[in-house]
Amino acid sequence: MSNLMKKKSSINGIGVFTDRFIQKDSVFYEVPMGIVHTAPRPKWAHIGENRWVCDEKVLNYINHSCSSNTVLDISGIPKLIAKRNIYPGEEITVNYNETEAHQCKINCTCASLNCNGFFFIQHASSMLFLGDSYTEGTGVRYDKTYPYLLSKKLGTVSMDVLAKHGWSSTDLINNLREIEHKNYDYTYLLIGVNDFCDSIPNQDILKNMGLLYESIKRLSKQIVILTIPDFTRAPNAIKYGDLELNQTNLTDLNVRITSTFSQKCAIIDIFSVTKTLTQNDFYTKDGIHPSEKQYELWVDRILEEV
Repeated sequence: MSNLMKKKSSINGIGVFTDRFIQKDSVFYEVPMGIVHTAPRPKWAHIGENRWVCDEKVLNYINHSCSSNTVLDISGIPKLIAKRNIYPGEEITVNYNETEAHQCKINCTCASLNCNGFFFIQHASSMLFLGDSYTEGTGVRYDKTYPYLLSKKLGTVSMDVLAKHGWSSTDLINNLREIEHKNYDYTYLLIGVNDFCDSIPNQDILKNMGLLYESIKRLSKQIVILTIPDFTRAPNAIKYGDLELNQTNLTDLNVRITSTFSQKCAIIDIFSVTKTLTQNDFYTKDGIHPSEKQYELWVDRILEEV
């Protein structure tokens, strides 16, 4: 993979680029088959016979183009073959329609001359979002919240949101009965900021998150946990106490969340996304909660990771 690198793409999120010339019809990458699943997952590539492969080095990050320069050959060991000469600095692209199951129609942003305007992927058909005001979207319209924006990007068929302003992790646990008889492909969990602001010890927050994880595991195929945003950067964060101390303690909590759950499920680091967001337009009128502009950054990070 010495000739391939990941960096920001003009098509979508992070893409894969080459730093050397790749000759037409040459095989320039064989996909490792260490992690294969029998159900679709975001970013994983469909390799036929109801199999999806996870390749964090390259394949997970290759974007679609209607005028792709590469084909994913799934006969035998999956491999990337150049459809034409590819030059240093070019992004490696494939046509998802050639290998993906045609379940969800996604708007295409490849901007090629032959762009069809859309492509198909097989994706999660149902998603659940759990949390507090960050998930509910206090101060923004429903269609500007991160659950709505993410679901729209992914072409999700159905979405449920169980989140309320002011909820603690205990409140969320006590309200899980509302969805206990449902099933989901993906569940996104963001909780703990109200516990933190109420001076609940970190170990107690983690204990409740563990209880939530075990409950969610029974009704969702996949779980994604978001770290708690750095609210100390918000214009009105001073009302919650010493900013430097809060940031230190919040950093510790997020480190512990990551270390506790990273081997069990996907972790999306929203904390690092928000550490530099001090401008007013990243927040709603209350100077605390995320604006649509900030939620868009969250969604970009989620799409990069999942």
